[in-house]
Amino acid sequence: MADGGSAVVNFFGAVIRSVDVNGSVYTYKVTDGGTEGAPEDMRHSGKYYVWRISGENLSGLQNAIEMDGVYYVVIGDTEINEHTLDLSGIGNVTQVALMEVTNTQFPASGIVLWVSNNG
Repeated sequence: MADGGSAVVNFFGAVIRSVDVNGSVYTYKVTDGGTEGAPEDMRHSGKYYVWRISGENLSGLQNAIEMDGVYYVVIGDTEINEHTLDLSGIGNVTQVALMEVTNTQFPASGIVLWVSNNG
């Protein structure tokens, strides 16, 4: 930059993904911290959010995909702002994780954003 020049820097708030826990009820929430007018965050483009549930005797888990004894429940893509997972009466849950994945058919390849160990 030449002497006496100036630059404009725009700061935008963040999109915050969080999990609230109330007993055996897990709620995924998205809070927009002021991103209006911000360019699209391509890091999350095409991503999906998935619950990963580990434990024993997890029968009765609705809309779950089981792979090698671990269960996955798809929340949805970046347009979903809230989702509740109620694990009341669902066996012995030892771990619940929130994952960001690209391929919902192979969710184990995603990244873990949040985890709670219950065992």
